[in-house]
Amino acid sequence: MTRPLRIQFENACYHVISRGDLKRYIFKKTSFKLKFIEKLNESLIKYNIICFAYCIMDNHYHLYIQTPEGNLSEAMKHLNESYANWYRVLSQKPGHVFQGRFKSILIDHDNYSLKLVNYIHLNPCRAKIVDNPTVYKFSSLNYYLGKKGSVIENLNKNHILSQFDNNLKNAAEKYYKFLINDIKSSDLPKLIYNSLAIGDEIFINKVEKRLKEIPENSELISTKMNKTRFHDNIIKIVIAEFNITEEEIFAKKRNNFYKKFTIYLLRKQTRMKRKDIACLFGIKENSVSSIVKRMEEEINKNLSLRDTLKKLMRYAQV
Repeated sequence: MTRPLRIQFENACYHVISRGDLKRYIFKKTSFKLKFIEKLNESLIKYNIICFAYCIMDNHYHLYIQTPEGNLSEAMKHLNESYANWYRVLSQKPGHVFQGRFKSILIDHDNYSLKLVNYIHLNPCRAKIVDNPTVYKFSSLNYYLGKKGSVIENLNKNHILSQFDNNLKNAAEKYYKFLINDIKSSDLPKLIYNSLAIGDEIFINKVEKRLKEIPENSELISTKMNKTRFHDNIIKIVIAEFNITEEEIFAKKRNNFYKKFTIYLLRKQTRMKRKDIACLFGIKENSVSSIVKRMEEEINKNLSLRDTLKKLMRYAQV
């Protein structure tokens, strides 16, 4: 069977859906949904992805994302594998976690973004889990409305809210009224071009042109990696934050915090593989995994360190 075609290019926007294998409830528990959101956050940052909306249901998820570097497959592979590995260890269930490859539909960002964001935010209502979408805590809606919710660093709500008002608070109120009025008509357009794209005639013509450029049995990919993802930039950020020298990071001394913290950032924030990080620091690959795991445990326990990490994550995106 031919693999579903993917069109990938810089700044492309997609509606992404992925389901549990055999429609299994892989996000059934609250802790599972929160872990996936954590993995999502890491993947968005690591691969420089912008998210406009998300919703995590019991057996599937919806994302509305943009790929400035044209790296959809790479980013989604990392996200699904990262969560699947965690899920298998916790549940002690071998085998597939997600049902085949994720589904992605190119979106006409200028004309269909509002419709798609509403569709995603109203997913729990259509599934009859809640009557009011704000009750559901595992979507980006409450962030849009200025309420507390799971934090996604690369979540962009301004693209939608700016369509309602220049004042953020007023825009949120107007958007919510618009959303509620859209509950009964929140379905996406039935006409989807070759199951690949949703858009107006001009947009579809552009998609058709790109399809003609794709060699047989391949995917159209255009990548231009964000330089903030390079290891030297991460090292500069650590040096500036802790007012230390590069020598202190690479110093071969016992319990070198700066070294361990930098290794953690490189693994989480860049696309360096374990072997590359190991080579950079002159350590074994297994040591990289151990350091990352211990740092993750320490960060989860230390509020001050979590705040520092969030700040450094923002710097790395500049």
